[in-house]
Amino acid sequence: MDAEKKKEIIDNLTTFSKAKDYYAEIGKAWKRGYLLYGPPVTGKSTMIVAIANFLEKKNKEKEEEKEIEDTKAKEESSYGSSKVTLSGLLNFIDGLWSACAEEPIIIFTTNYVEKLDPALIRRGRMDKHIEMSYCGFGAFKVLAKNYLHLDPCLKLLEDCWMRSKWLLDEFDAKIY
Repeated sequence: MDAEKKKEIIDNLTTFSKAKDYYAEIGKAWKRGYLLYGPPVTGKSTMIVAIANFLEKKNKEKEEEKEIEDTKAKEESSYGSSKVTLSGLLNFIDGLWSACAEEPIIIFTTNYVEKLDPALIRRGRMDKHIEMSYCGFGAFKVLAKNYLHLDPCLKLLEDCWMRSKWLLDEFDAKIY
């Protein structure tokens, strides 16, 4: 993820987490819905973990959620899948909002945002839509630096990237 998008998300989360009194003052429910969308394997689930860590959610809560998910998965495999109506899902989400007391945040993810009903992803339910895409070179450099400790190699990688980009541009120019 590029640095600008990351900063925008962090700023949004920070502003929301500090705005409980403001929401009460204007008579609006203190809640936030996020929609993460994009192709498979672009970091949507990782983003949820990062958001939870940023908001300092306890590991115990994550384990409880995992246990609930595991139980639901076992029940579904035992009894077959059941149909969920859009109306039922919207009522569930709206009920979940009212049941949450602290930092009520819901995060939806999808690979196919265009297939979702507009009522499900409208502003007010999903306030922030975040497109997740494949890693660009800038984001790759950050990952390489942070996780692979490739500082000495980054200049070489950048040179290779620029050279390959130049070669592709040359190739395209000759074809077209």
